[in-house]
Amino acid sequence: MLKIYISSLAILACTFLFAQTFESFNFDGALNANGWTTHSGAVPGQFQVLTTPSNSGNSLSYSGLQNSIGNRAIFIAGNTEDVNKAISGISGVGYLSFLMNVTNADTLSTTGVHFIGFGGAAGTSLAAFAGRVYVKKGLSLNTFQLGILNYTGGTPSPTPNYLLTEFPAGTTLLVVIKLNNTTSPIQASLFVNPVPGSAEPIPTIESSLGTSIFNSFASVYLRHGSGIRNVEIDEIRVGSSWESVTPVPCDLPAPNFQDIDADGFGNPDVVQFSCIPILGFVSNNTDCNDNNNQVYPNATEILGNGIDENCDGVDGTLSLADISNFNASIYPNPSNGTFVVRFNTSLNEGDLIFTDINGKIVLSGKIAGSIFEFNDVNLKKGVYFLTITSSIGITTQRVIIN
Repeated sequence: MLKIYISSLAILACTFLFAQTFESFNFDGALNANGWTTHSGAVPGQFQVLTTPSNSGNSLSYSGLQNSIGNRAIFIAGNTEDVNKAISGISGVGYLSFLMNVTNADTLSTTGVHFIGFGGAAGTSLAAFAGRVYVKKGLSLNTFQLGILNYTGGTPSPTPNYLLTEFPAGTTLLVVIKLNNTTSPIQASLFVNPVPGSAEPIPTIESSLGTSIFNSFASVYLRHGSGIRNVEIDEIRVGSSWESVTPVPCDLPAPNFQDIDADGFGNPDVVQFSCIPILGFVSNNTDCNDNNNQVYPNATEILGNGIDENCDGVDGTLSLADISNFNASIYPNPSNGTFVVRFNTSLNEGDLIFTDINGKIVLSGKIAGSIFEFNDVNLKKGVYFLTITSSIGITTQRVIIN
């Protein structure tokens, strides 16, 4: 009797990494219910969007920049929630742009607080904040100043480098950060009100005071530091190039479809229009199940398991020729993970696939011969489908592990 030992299949989900992330706050309610994660603060969900009229609809806008969409977010006095949104596809040098409007600068802290920048991690724990943008009350009535700090650590302790310019409240600014992680110390540059669509200009101000190492561009963060209030923020863009974060308007924004399972095929029911790619979205809308990365157009159809893997509208079934020419029996069935499969003919070679009831491939291997023993198959209790594909046909059998 021929024995074979089948190892678990490592399923590699193809993640499409764009060098640009865009947040237009095109939703209602809390940020942490719409793609952002709370990493600090006593009251998760404090960070909300504003749906009241602003420069353009409910959005902030800047002349020459790609047209604004959605709503805007706001920093409110007394709130403590800090949030971050995961980014990917950036290494070495990263760019971050956003629009901001301070509605009442006289309420800001006089010592300054950082409120946006790059995070060295993503999720519920975040301690590394680089390319920090600071805001503080200006010396003149109802004005504010912006500053930049590359990172923490050093002797003497690094402090933000502030612009001397005092910006009036009620004016929307376009702010761009560039963080060069390839230098030592790392270099942070701040640009205020650059011309969208132009070549990268000389920075308005720079910082290289912090000497600690920033490991990775993992997220963009928003921070409710003490003394920040009445600050609106919008149209956040993160990218690997100057052009990606200062886009000019395009004639025809293209549809982008959500791709939760990262199989490269989009959900036709969830769409955003943009002139540039959106992280987690793709340009096609052909997925029939965006919660299963084994289901997409032209995927391998596993016959007779009740799942439409290839999105053709039906589950494939065995033909009469297959059934008559190629049969299998399994015993014992149910089993504890050790069982025998016997075929009515000898196979030169065949492909074996185990799938669970959701269509996920859990085991795979090559087989040959007519009798096969499976010893201590490491599967959880439940119902599985064993599909054998060979030159003489295909057979699918239900296997119960108890």
